[in-house]
Amino acid sequence: MPRGRWGGRGHGRRAVRMLEPVLLLLLHHGPAHGYTLLERLTEFGLGDLNPSMVYRMLREMEAKGCVTSTWDDEQIG
Repeated sequence: MPRGRWGGRGHGRRAVRMLEPVLLLLLHHGPAHGYTLLERLTEFGLGDLNPSMVYRMLREMEAKGCVTSTWDDEQIG
């Protein structure tokens, strides 16, 4: 199925409108890596959104002051 303008497979604007509040809800429970957030989006029916769209939304949310990010320099192994 071709991808739409918003990066999802047929999700459209509804998924985009839901993405920010869902990310805020997930982050309300504590810090999380982007990959973890991507996995958790499936609980809300947003699991097949394009990952670049999710990271773009996180950057926009950070620019608005809704979230903050940090670098985790610890390496496992």
